[in-house]
Amino acid sequence: MKRICLFLMSAIMVIATYAQNPTSIKKFEYPEYLCPDPYMGKPMRSGSTLLISYSSKSASYGIEFKFGFMKYSLNVSYKGKSIGGQYVYSGYEINNMVQTTVRTSTKLSQFLNNYGQVQEDSFEKNKQLDIHINGMGSLSVYPIKDTPQKRKKIEEEKRREEEQKIAEDRAKSTLEKLLPIGQKSLEDSVRQEAIKEFFKNGGKKIYGKSYIASIDTKRSYIAAIDTMSQVTIIKKNDDIYNEMLHKEWLEKKPEYKDYYKGAKVINEKVYFEESFDLNEYIKIQENECSVRYDKKTNSYIYYKEPYRSNLFDESNQMEAPKEITEIIENNIKKKGMYSLFWETLDGKLVSLSYIKNGFMEKDYTTELYSIYK
Repeated sequence: MKRICLFLMSAIMVIATYAQNPTSIKKFEYPEYLCPDPYMGKPMRSGSTLLISYSSKSASYGIEFKFGFMKYSLNVSYKGKSIGGQYVYSGYEINNMVQTTVRTSTKLSQFLNNYGQVQEDSFEKNKQLDIHINGMGSLSVYPIKDTPQKRKKIEEEKRREEEQKIAEDRAKSTLEKLLPIGQKSLEDSVRQEAIKEFFKNGGKKIYGKSYIASIDTKRSYIAAIDTMSQVTIIKKNDDIYNEMLHKEWLEKKPEYKDYYKGAKVINEKVYFEESFDLNEYIKIQENECSVRYDKKTNSYIYYKEPYRSNLFDESNQMEAPKEITEIIENNIKKKGMYSLFWETLDGKLVSLSYIKNGFMEKDYTTELYSIYK
């Protein structure tokens, strides 16, 4: 109970400190501070300011800084010297209301007078603020002296960062606009290549699925699309088609890069990588219908359903696709009804077979045309 009361009293004092007359508070803002790199221990610039203030009314110090994405606001009071001779200050981190301890080699009051270090490649121990926040760990902070040169340097860095951010946003917008166009164009090209290879090399069928026969069907590409939506293939598998763009892809620093999509923007062009298997684009369409051949009139009448189908209706006539009529009418010369089965890819005939009236199984089909090997 006693600890809770002390905690509440401290919290009230903190709030009262920030509500009091500004004239009773002295403060100094450092343009930046150093802290040790968490992996190497070398000086690392924080990229944010450090504000130290003192309230004569409450005899307490305020320390405000940002580390990473977290903002900290400390309120501490002098407690005395440690055995090692350090000045010890204790209090709370306001945002989380957890106990905080600050240790220094120099009184905190000295830091209200621009008591920061000039050099940025090493630490000055007498400029160290050793901060420990319960439950959040420890951090050593080294204020950097405020000078016109330092302020100018920071302003220039901020200006460059803003310009870089604008350029990066522009490049990101370019990537989001052009990448889908480039990917679709390349995929359309690969699809046409797959269809061409299928008819050129023949097909094979395994467990009812069709594949390209006797060819390596894996493809990997590096391509680029420009602001005119012109797509250039830079590399296909191990073959380089454009040396200049390939060099730019390898060596130039991108204005924006999307690691997840495997794409980047260089000189207003979107470079991207894609991999395909040509067999993914062998989408065979299966078709069925019927034909009745009348030898007397030498006529062929086509119907929408196979004769063996329960849906067959003699009045349900159709005009047969041109890719099969010539083959059918050159091969079927016996009077009767036939069920026809054919496959197409991209509108082109792949295979054609029939069953004569009376046979109910496809095992009795007669093949009239096939590109399958």
